[in-house]
Amino acid sequence: MLDQNSSFMTREKSTTIFVAGFILLGIAFTLVNIETPIVRNSVIYARIIQAIDSYGILGSIEYARNKPLGFPIVSYPFASLFGVNTGLKLSSLFWTSLWVVTVPVFLKRLGCDSRLMAVATFITVFNPLVFYQFMSGYQDTLFALLFLWAMIFLDRATSRTALLYDGPIFALLVVLAVWVKHHGLILLPLGGLFIFMRRGGLSESRINLLVSLFFLLVLSGVIIAAQNGLVPTFNMGTNKHNFLQGRDRIAILASNTGYLLVFLTLAYSVLAPTLFIRRSYPYRLEWSLVLLIFVGPIIYYEGTGPNIRYYIAVAPLLALPIAVYLSGLGSRKRSAALVLFTLINAFTILNYNNVAFSETVSRFVKLPTFDNLRLTAEQERERKNLNAIRNYLPDHDNTLIFLSQYYGNGTFHVWERAGLLPSTAKIIYARKWKRSLIRKHHPHKAVIYEYAIRGKEGAAVGEDRRIKKIHDTLFLLQPD
Repeated sequence: MLDQNSSFMTREKSTTIFVAGFILLGIAFTLVNIETPIVRNSVIYARIIQAIDSYGILGSIEYARNKPLGFPIVSYPFASLFGVNTGLKLSSLFWTSLWVVTVPVFLKRLGCDSRLMAVATFITVFNPLVFYQFMSGYQDTLFALLFLWAMIFLDRATSRTALLYDGPIFALLVVLAVWVKHHGLILLPLGGLFIFMRRGGLSESRINLLVSLFFLLVLSGVIIAAQNGLVPTFNMGTNKHNFLQGRDRIAILASNTGYLLVFLTLAYSVLAPTLFIRRSYPYRLEWSLVLLIFVGPIIYYEGTGPNIRYYIAVAPLLALPIAVYLSGLGSRKRSAALVLFTLINAFTILNYNNVAFSETVSRFVKLPTFDNLRLTAEQERERKNLNAIRNYLPDHDNTLIFLSQYYGNGTFHVWERAGLLPSTAKIIYARKWKRSLIRKHHPHKAVIYEYAIRGKEGAAVGEDRRIKKIHDTLFLLQPD
């Protein structure tokens, strides 16, 4: 018995050491890259935070576009202390660290024993997508954290040992998940699924069943009210039809299925094929249905596209069957598979999250870039653009023409107020290049910068003979 207890403690300790070590790496990674500029949706979250500061939470809704307000609101304290550019990264660091800590707790609830815990946790988190979330400035690991805890309490509330507070806590976590990301709505049918599939055990404790059903109904009422604009901080009133946008549904399904395979490849690399071969999933049917019900709407939604970070929330549900499959192999095969997984994923983590390593690799081979791994692509590019803008401004009347159509004018003033642009610069904001900008503002010389403009609209800048192209997004307006 002493030997068994010692072995259990060793396994628990190895999981704890790995989780702590991975978080420390994430902290170091975030601090090294803390000055890189926020990009894409992080800029929109920053705009919301700036609006909260100026107009209050309700006043910020006008600037929220179709984004939930949860993440900007919980990130507000970080932004108040460190500014939006640094604060959003530190918010991501905090919530991603809590998610990593929660993964083994969820796996244990899922039925993962101590023998597999360290391996299942390692397979879940050791990939470039998760590593980038430490400084992404996005809400995805906060949502994943709330999703895992909601499922833990749903599992408790529908078990034979349910306590009266399990159902209410599940309901609260669902409300918070929807507040952070509208895909949290998927927890409503999951709650109904678990109650239906476990109704036999719940019938033994009618009071727990009634409490769970009552709070599920209350929760549904809150969500319906939010969808009708009656709970403004959810920002769902203007977004309820967003899910059904797009016309060619077959093309959307095919494209999103392809990106799901990209996620599986990036997250699990050499181990991904084990999800599709002979080993059955090691948990009850309802947990397998959780995977299908969670992933289904993501694949159906046109806005998913290359946003493969959406799948992080169910990563533990995919990692556990892989760990179980590995446990059935001989020790040599298992060790070889884990070593190969570690080497491949260490390489992809470095390639997509370390600028120097990525630039070295690119001299020999051109690897694909992915929308949700932005440090070595988009953020590094924008850092160089900002440096170039600072260098060119003194010789161009200290004037910057900032062009962007990303979420309308959603990016306007954000970098300026975040201190990423020189405070002395005269900045002219516009959604696209027009000759009328010269007639209106009378710039003699200026730096012209395009943010996230694609296609014909971007090409219009280079057609003006007074404009010299530096590269695809940076131009100089100079005298004839």
